[in-house]
Parts: sequence; C-alpha cells; structure tokens
Amino acid sequence: MSTVNYNWYFDRRGDLRRSVNDTKGLVPGEDFSREKCAKYCLKGVKNNQCLGFDICTNGMCFVLTDQADFEDKEEEVPQEESIKCSRFTRKLFTLI
Repeated sequence: MSTVNYNWYFDRRGDLRRSVNDTKGLVPGEDFSREKCAKYCLKGVKNNQCLGFDICTNGMCFVLTDQADFEDKEEEVPQEESIKCSRFTRKLFTLI
C-alpha cells in the first residue's frame, strides 16, 4: 500500500513571523508536522477551500482560506512577541 506525499501539493513561499496572539486559521491541536498540516488543509476547512497553510516552529498550524491572507501586512510583529513560520500555498494544476 503506497502512501500519499501531501507535501507535493504545496509550494513553499517563504518565512514570516506571526503574533503569539494570532488565532486566525489556527488548527486545534499541537505538534503539527508540515505533512500533517498539509493533509489537514487538503481535507478541507468547514465550507471554505484551503489555499495554503503556515507551519510554525512551535508546531502550530494555521490554514489560509482567504486570498487576503496572502497580502503583505504593513505592521511588523516584534520578534519577542512572535513565532517564526513557513508559508506554503496550494499548487495550481492545469489540465491540457
């Protein structure tokens, strides 16, 4: 039985910092791996389509369901009040 590589469906977009108080898109639970967060995103989020996710160094997973989530924020979060995360977005597939 083969396993699915959920990471294949996402492109890494870089690193960012999220406020420790930010809960928008936070997935309940802890100790998420990149693959576990990707799998959660692919399964769907309530009535919204998951466009990508942020996986943070503390094992927190945030799903992105709104295109506005990808816009650069003007305010920067101080390092001592934030956690480092990596952002991944869904790959777009074109049928020929």
